[in-house]
Formats: sequence, structure tokens, C-alpha cells
Amino acid sequence: MRSALPRRTVFSVSAGSPRPDSSVRQRSGVRNGNPFVATPKLRRLPAMRVLPAIRLSLTTDATTSPERQFESIRKFATYKDHELVPITETDYDLDVSGAVSPFDRPGLGRWLKPDRLGEWDAICAAKLDRISRSLFDFTAFVHWLEAHGKALIILDPELDLTTKEGRVMANVLMTFAEYEREVIGSRVKDAYDRLIRAGKYTGGMVLFGYRPVKLAKGWGVEIDPEYAPVVQEMAERYLRYESLGSIARWLTSSGVPTPKDVIRMRSSNPKTRAKVSGAPWTVATVRASSSRTPSSARSQTPRTSRYGTSRVSSSTGPSP
Repeated sequence: MRSALPRRTVFSVSAGSPRPDSSVRQRSGVRNGNPFVATPKLRRLPAMRVLPAIRLSLTTDATTSPERQFESIRKFATYKDHELVPITETDYDLDVSGAVSPFDRPGLGRWLKPDRLGEWDAICAAKLDRISRSLFDFTAFVHWLEAHGKALIILDPELDLTTKEGRVMANVLMTFAEYEREVIGSRVKDAYDRLIRAGKYTGGMVLFGYRPVKLAKGWGVEIDPEYAPVVQEMAERYLRYESLGSIARWLTSSGVPTPKDVIRMRSSNPKTRAKVSGAPWTVATVRASSSRTPSSARSQTPRTSRYGTSRVSSSTGPSP
């Protein structure tokens, strides 16, 4: 007596996964007294050159997310017999918001230029929001990939963007990701405003000429005895109608490190200290260092520095 067995449900397929061959029908029945289900043959997509897309909104010394993202993509490429396009840390998009279009990202953006399209076949991201947190940018990016014959692979959640169902699901998830980004931005702004009103350190990069200091509760900033006189001298040169380019050349020739290098030099993390670049000063760096005095800076003005002597005795801080 032959027993009819229910057909198995075909599993969903993510981009880059094997696809069921529609030409082979699924059959079930009894063979030699034993029930069986004939599974369809699966065909594998041809091996592709997979480009990892790594993004992180905020990096710290303890950050491991970029490494974990890359490892997930590497394991996927190995399992699917794809070729992983070699990239370096300069191709990572670190400290890049999800609101930034993929085309404007410093790491991924350079791979989207016409002269580099022949170096990869698909872009792979560990999570959907690593591509974007903007529904508009994500949709435009997917359409651009389709127009150029490229694929997009998302590992978590598994999405098949070659189907209309997969694209709908991706758009729904992207809508929530965009909403989450806006909520997080609103919370960060509220916290920032509270710190400003309280006269406390707001985090991020400290203005050149100041340094963070631990307070009884939270953090504040104080005048840096080593670099504050340098900022005073910058202000005096500017008041004497010296150009920003001339000030930048003076700072570089005097061996003054840039604000980013100062932070790296004072970091407790050896990897961060190893990133000291010794980059020269530019007009943009000088302009960014001429911001107003933080409200939490203490009223103390150092007079001397190994880079020069300050003749300004005001207690309002080193910035012009």
C-alpha cells in the first residue's frame, strides 16, 4: 500500500545562496517499503568576487565591530566558494553615519567609481543597516547595482533582493532602521544640549589648546598648558593679518602636531598611539582650531610653551 507524504516546503534563499532548480519536480512515495521524498537538485550561483562593506558610526579604542563584520563576510565567502576582494582598513567606513549615502562614503565610495567596477561582482554586508539607514539612499543604491549588473548580499537577515518579496522586506526593515537613526539622533542631541547647559565636556574631539579632565561627576575640559600658548600665538598672527596658509606653514615647520595627532599621542591604547601620522597643518586644520572657548574651560592661561611664548594674559582661554 502506497502512502502519500506531504511535500516539503522549499526553503527561502538569500542572495548568493543555492537556488532550487524549477525544472526538477519534488516527488514523494514509497520505495522498497520505505517512504521517501525526492529532493530537487540545487544549482549554485557561479563564484563571485565579493566586496566586503564595513561601516561603523562611532569607533573607540575597544571597538571590535569592524573585525567581526569582516569575519562574518569572510566565512560566508569561504562557505559559498566566492572570492573575497582584498581590502585594507582604509576601505572601512569608520565614524561614518548610516545617513551618509554609500556613494559618499570614503571607503565604499571609492569602489563605486566607474574605473573600479570591474574589480568586483557583489557587495556583501553583515547587516542591512551597514549599507545604509536611509530608505531613499538604500533604494537608489539597489537600483544602481541592478543597472550595473551587480549583486547585493545581506547576511543578517538573509534577504534575496532578486525577488519582489525580498525587496519589499528590505524596504520595510530599512524604514525601521531610518526611524531608529532619527530617534538615536534626537536622544544624542538632547544629551548634548544638557551637557552644554551644565558646562561639561560633550565628548568627541577636544578643541586644540584644551584637554579633558575628570570632575567629581562627569568630565570637563581645562586649558592645556603645553598647547594653549600655541593657539594664543596663532590668534596673534591672525590679528596681524597673517594668512591661514602662512600660519599652517609656521606650525608645520615648528613641529607642532595636529589636533588629531595630539589625541593619538596621549591615548593609553598602543594601537591608537601607533596611528600618529605626523601630518602637516592645513588651512582647514587651522580654521577648525580657531573655535570659541568651551564653556567648561577653567580660567587659567599658561604663559609659556616649548613652541613659543604667549604674550596674551586674558583668562578667557586660548582660542581667538
